[in-house]
Amino acid sequence: MIKFELILPLRCCWSVVIYSYFKVFNPIFMLPAGKIYSIINSKCPRCNQGKLYKQANPYRSNAMESQCSHCGQDFTIETGFYFGAMYVSYAFNVAIAVVFNVLMIVVWKRTVFEAMAGIVFIMIGLSSVLVRYSRNIWLNMFVKYQKQT
Repeated sequence: MIKFELILPLRCCWSVVIYSYFKVFNPIFMLPAGKIYSIINSKCPRCNQGKLYKQANPYRSNAMESQCSHCGQDFTIETGFYFGAMYVSYAFNVAIAVVFNVLMIVVWKRTVFEAMAGIVFIMIGLSSVLVRYSRNIWLNMFVKYQKQT
């Protein structure tokens, strides 16, 4: 049994702990191939092996590779291709805002001002992650998986 006092100094890195837990124990991360695997792990949608981004941490950089290192799939399909990812990002933001607003007002009995302030902080904190996953989803909508033989 781990005592709470031992976990307390690690509170600044809970996102890393949660991500590591799901990376190890979640079966979605272990799927061999497919759209969900490609989106969650930021892999090439065609081969599911090459990486989409130059750095794994979305808070450092969201710069994408120009093409897949494994299969050669071009990630810049056309000029302005990723403008469509804004619609996916908008859907993410609306869903998160609605859920957080309901939690704050109905469950935790906070005021509307407190809920809106919380939503602003959450949106700022998640902006890099949402941009990255929006691009992943948008690219996966247009590039089909091809099983390597």
